[in-house]
Amino acid sequence: MKETRSFLEESEDRAYILFLLKECLVQGNIKMMKLIFLTNYYYAKENNDLIFHYTFIRWHYGPYSNSIQNDINSLITSGLVQKGENNTYSLTEKGGEILGSLQTNLSSKKLEFIKGAINRLSSKSTNELLELVHNLDELKSIKFGEHIQ
Repeated sequence: MKETRSFLEESEDRAYILFLLKECLVQGNIKMMKLIFLTNYYYAKENNDLIFHYTFIRWHYGPYSNSIQNDINSLITSGLVQKGENNTYSLTEKGGEILGSLQTNLSSKKLEFIKGAINRLSSKSTNELLELVHNLDELKSIKFGEHIQ
C-alpha cells in the first residue's frame, strides 16, 4: 500500500522523529517502529487526532510502515540522525540545530505528548513493546498484511 503524505506531513513526521530522538536513543528498527506506532496510537485515543501521518499494516513484528524507514534513512543521509553500534539511532548535532529551528512550528501539545510517551515507553525492551502492541484489542482482528486504522 502506497502512502500519500503531503510534503508538509512528511516534513512534520521527520521533525517529530528528530524530537523523539532528542528525548532518547533508540536501538533497532523494530523498537523505532513500535515507539512511533504506540505514541500515535495513544495520542489518537486521547485526542482523536494523529501526530504522525504514517500508514501502518499488520506485519511480522506488529504494525509496520515502510515510510518510517525511508524517513529515517533520509535523516541519516542528511546528517541529522546517526546510526551507531547495535543499530542505535541518535540525533546528531546538526539534527539538534535543525530541530531547534523547526520546533517553533510544531504543536507544543504533540511535543509534550511525545515526551511523555517516550518517558513511559523507551525503557521497555523491544519484546515488551511487541507484547504491548500484540495485546491491543483493535489489532487482534486485523489480518496479516492488512491496513491498520
